[in-house]
Amino acid sequence: MSSRTRSTAPGAREKCREMIALLSEYIDGALPPDRARGLEAHLAICDPCVAFLESLRKTRSAVGALREEDIPEDCRRALRSFLDDKVRKPRPRRA
Repeated sequence: MSSRTRSTAPGAREKCREMIALLSEYIDGALPPDRARGLEAHLAICDPCVAFLESLRKTRSAVGALREEDIPEDCRRALRSFLDDKVRKPRPRRA
């Protein structure tokens, strides 16, 4: 059995969401040291967040290894359309 578990304490799900939101910056080395230490402390006790981190790393690696010619033309068009739509349509601001 792993020494890490998913906490069932109140607020654990919200804490995981908060930590997951930091993972891209963490992988990029762009997270401030105090936030990185907090994330690392959470990862030390939370298997689901570690699994998410590893999945994110693998996904980024796979996408980074793609060459344009590896992607079928219909997928490239769909991706361009998706990204154009997201760039042109600003997200609604929360009140």
